[in-house]
Amino acid sequence: MNSFFASVEQQELGLVGKPVAVVPVMADSSCAIAASYEAKYCGIKTGTRIYEAKKLCPDLICVQARHLVYTRYHQAIIACINSILPVEEVCSIDEVACRLTHHQCNIGEGRAIASAIKEKIYCELGGGIQCSIGISCNKFLAKVATNIEKPNGLVVLHGDDLPGRLLELKISDLPGIGRNIKKRLNYHGIYTMPQLWQLDQNTMRRLWRNVYGERFWYMLHGFSVPSIQTKRSMIGHSNILSPHNRTIHRAHIVAQRLLLKALVRLRKLEYYACALLISVRCIDNRKLRTTIHFEMSHDTSKIVRIFNERWKYMMQHYRVKSFKKISVALTKLVPCISQQGELFDTTQKQGVNQQGKSRQALSFALDAINRRYGKNTIVMGAFPEKEQGEDNFSTTKIAFTRIPEIAEFDY
Repeated sequence: MNSFFASVEQQELGLVGKPVAVVPVMADSSCAIAASYEAKYCGIKTGTRIYEAKKLCPDLICVQARHLVYTRYHQAIIACINSILPVEEVCSIDEVACRLTHHQCNIGEGRAIASAIKEKIYCELGGGIQCSIGISCNKFLAKVATNIEKPNGLVVLHGDDLPGRLLELKISDLPGIGRNIKKRLNYHGIYTMPQLWQLDQNTMRRLWRNVYGERFWYMLHGFSVPSIQTKRSMIGHSNILSPHNRTIHRAHIVAQRLLLKALVRLRKLEYYACALLISVRCIDNRKLRTTIHFEMSHDTSKIVRIFNERWKYMMQHYRVKSFKKISVALTKLVPCISQQGELFDTTQKQGVNQQGKSRQALSFALDAINRRYGKNTIVMGAFPEKEQGEDNFSTTKIAFTRIPEIAEFDY
């Protein structure tokens, strides 16, 4: 999808054709998390500070992010694509991969399918929602193809024609070549796509300093490489604080609410956590991080108590007065199914275990009540007062690698 968040806002608010920036907080000190193409033409991009963006584009319209709306559009887009070609993999909120098979692999047939998908999205969601589609011999090159023509592009990179249009690109245009890898390549004299194309797989592995460099070579040269299955390692939430919530007291309440949301997800996904990570960015740009380890648990009262004790220590030890951003994450996850009971259980341990089971049962009961009667029907802790027009400070957010379920916006 092209400038997905911004194009959704343009479509929803009747702003098609106007420069739009989507922001996490309505403040000039904030930054754009998405920009429409009209804004991009003025030099605004993801990460641009709003006070700078307004200088570049005085007519810029800032809209506060609405993640529930984007998630609903995402689901509608998936339905549109599935009605024409099955979605094989949902890569992110604005990107999916589909596999062409048999006669569909013919270039003419592939183009026809791509055009049908574009038409379906246009008819179902409106002209403001556009996408770029790439067709190639593997998922990596198909993704590269989507970036060659934006917005609303349709590009085919045929395996027999490689390197072809790849030579027109910058090395930083390729997925997987970020700032650090680019710097490393430049250090070894690799600045252009023709130079990169001439490297062999062993050289790429050496430059990347791991096996991914060799995998990259095969993907770049049109081979199909199986995806590496990843393991969930953490569940967390973060929040860029509005000016209203930057005091120690309000930030503490926000952080605790974010932790409660993470605990609900932890139990729903059937994991225990063995560690809690707290990260804050202070108003003076200091970044503070601390990790607390504990026996595996998904009990709300236990983990909130651990959090509050460490929070109090951090505030006193580091003399923090005001915040910009807060993140909490439950880490060192253990699937519930892998938990082993005690072989020899003393009477004392039985009492402790029974108490822990009762607390966990209470946590699940709170989850069930909130699912049935609406979020925050029963909560642990308080809410900070909101300024007029301020969005819910702990609303569910879309992460780079995770798309929330609609139900998550209800707790």
